[in-house]
Amino acid sequence: MRIALDGMLLGRRFTGVEGAITELARTLSVSGTHDYRLYTGADAATVAPAGGRLRVIRRRWPARFRPIRILWEQLALPRLLAADRCELLHAPAYVAPLMARVPVVLTLYDLIAFSHGDYCTQSNRLHFRLLVPPSVRKAAVVVVPSRAVRDDLIRLMPGAAGKIRVIPLGLREEFRPVQDPSAFERLRRTYGIAGPFILFVGRTEPKKNLVRLIEAFRLLRQRTVLRHQLVIAGAPSWDEANVVAAVRKHGLNEVVVRTGFVPAGDLPALYSLADLFVFPSLCEGFGLPPLEAMACGTPAMVSDRGALREVAGGAAVLTDPLAPDRMARDLEAVLTDPLPRDPRIAEGLRHARTFTWARTAAATEAAYADAVNGGRRP
Repeated sequence: MRIALDGMLLGRRFTGVEGAITELARTLSVSGTHDYRLYTGADAATVAPAGGRLRVIRRRWPARFRPIRILWEQLALPRLLAADRCELLHAPAYVAPLMARVPVVLTLYDLIAFSHGDYCTQSNRLHFRLLVPPSVRKAAVVVVPSRAVRDDLIRLMPGAAGKIRVIPLGLREEFRPVQDPSAFERLRRTYGIAGPFILFVGRTEPKKNLVRLIEAFRLLRQRTVLRHQLVIAGAPSWDEANVVAAVRKHGLNEVVVRTGFVPAGDLPALYSLADLFVFPSLCEGFGLPPLEAMACGTPAMVSDRGALREVAGGAAVLTDPLAPDRMARDLEAVLTDPLPRDPRIAEGLRHARTFTWARTAAATEAAYADAVNGGRRP
């Protein structure tokens, strides 16, 4: 079967959804059983290995501009599907072309634009509220990464219940414990990390709850002798000004390290070097960074909201993301726990190993078969 993947969202830097699309395409290229075509914009990086079962087709559209991308997906893509004799389309980024004449599999990573609109940019909120509901109706199968997103979708769009498939995301194989002193020294020089540290990885978006994390970090330093730095690793985003203001307000400029965007190749060593990974997000449809940290042998503390409790699976410490004092106490408990860290690390490693892109790709191909057969299970 010839299957099309809509990769027009992909740019030069992969984060979040872009990373998930990329890893799925790479895995299908190597282990998939179908003939795949990935349509991308002219500014997309290479996503597939040489050879394999996937062909990357670049279109001369500046896909980084949302209005142009929408026009391409809704008007040009259906014609390409017919011209290239594709038999199924996977729309892996929330929105599908409504005029496609082949079965469609749609992936929704979350429904935050509907349930927590304040955590989205206005452009995302308008785009998704306009096009996600008809895309869900159009799709033969809707893939979601967690039961939490499934439940949100059924609550918001009950008619979709019979065609939802819960398929967790995977971890790249590079995420494993690093024990290279030279790699650690290079990271410290590159990012200005001076001593032991607590790590957060992600963009500075409101839903990441960084202002409260910074407040919790201030409380931790006030009432303990711990002198960890807080390292916030990720590209600046639309809550950056509030994060900078919180650091300044609490006088933490010397101990909060902002790395900016961190290349994927640096992340395993950065996770491995941290004493603790913290992810106090207010709302997530999945949440890969805590699993990445666990896969690198670093204990994780996560919010008890959204899908994070489900994804952590008992292998991470849960905290209340709305209570900085509670977060501070939980940070202190993990960092000063007299019991050996080894059991917690071992449990995290075991849990993280259950999330593989090979498993995700196999389940996705099963969803493709369901879509061709009408979508709904008996």
